[in-house]
Amino acid sequence: SATFGNAKIAELGNWQVKYLLRYLEQNAYPDCFPDSDFYSGGTSRQGHELILTVGLGKNTQFGLDYYIAERLKINPTDLPRERSLIQVDVVHKF
Repeated sequence: SATFGNAKIAELGNWQVKYLLRYLEQNAYPDCFPDSDFYSGGTSRQGHELILTVGLGKNTQFGLDYYIAERLKINPTDLPRERSLIQVDVVHKF
C-alpha cells in the first residue's frame, strides 16, 4: 500500500490518496474476514483499491473509493472473472 497527501483530513483543502494492492489466495482466511466490498468478500481474489479523500470543511470530508478485482481461479459456475465497484461517501465528524 502507499499513501500520499495529508495524514489527517480535518479542514478544507486537506487531501489524501491511498493505493492498495491485494492478493488473497483461496482459503487464506475464513471468508468472514476479507473486505466484503472487494469482489464480494471471500478469498481467491486479486486486484487494486484506490481511495481519494478531500476535505470539504472543518471535520467534513468527501471520499471516493474504487475497487477493481478478479478471481484467481475460474470455474464455469463462478461469478464473472473481473468486477469493479465505486463508492462515494460524505463524512462529518462531530
